[in-house]
Amino acid sequence: MTEHLRRRRRLLAWSAPAVLLALLAGAVLLGVALGNAHARSAYDAGAPREAATRYAHQQPFTAVVVEPWKAWFNSGTAHERGGEHFAALEDLQEAHRLVPAGTTDADGRPDPGTPECRVRNNLSLALESMGDAARAAADPAMAESYYREAMDTIGPCTSDGESAADQPPPEPDQQAEGPDRTEQRQRAKAEETEQQPQTGEPQPGQEPQDAPDAQGGAQDPPADPRQQELEERNRRAEQDRQAEEQRSGGGAGDGQNW
Repeated sequence: MTEHLRRRRRLLAWSAPAVLLALLAGAVLLGVALGNAHARSAYDAGAPREAATRYAHQQPFTAVVVEPWKAWFNSGTAHERGGEHFAALEDLQEAHRLVPAGTTDADGRPDPGTPECRVRNNLSLALESMGDAARAAADPAMAESYYREAMDTIGPCTSDGESAADQPPPEPDQQAEGPDRTEQRQRAKAEETEQQPQTGEPQPGQEPQDAPDAQGGAQDPPADPRQQELEERNRRAEQDRQAEEQRSGGGAGDGQNW
């Protein structure tokens, strides 16, 4: 009887570290799931900057236990939606460094649905935003550099798998979708910026950007296509997540801002 008890104690002693590690991993995963839900609630409520802060709090905890790129991707996406383009650029660059490589499907064709392409898409949008800011600050050379980097970033995920920055101008495709549409818009901006003079002064025949309309009021700014694209991707991702939960019988979800 005494020998049997000693054997049980030895087994418990040997298994204790593994049990503790499993409990710790479970606690971290539960904390990440709850943190995702907390951050996602702010994002869905129209508070992207608060969401970015909440996602950033998860980054230390996801470094080794779960896919670390997701927390950086989510915070970067929230920063971009909140207009904090430089912060978005930094976080999305880190997400791109950490995300598993792969921009093609099993047949070797560009697949915008891969994790890397999802990161590349939003990183490209952040670079485009930086280009817009440089353009507004009358720095066309810097703006063009950002636009071309944006095209290089999204290029591997477009239908031809290449950047448009160094290719002959194609005919505009009104049916282009996803990465192709993003790249097409960025190329148009780069070409316009390339011809822009190196000063911020309006040229003859040009109106200042904030010129009043014929009724004397300020013109409403056009809808930002990057914002529309982020919203559309988030809507589709949420539908996919809900469908996956229904197929699997429920689940906490990952709170990703695709």
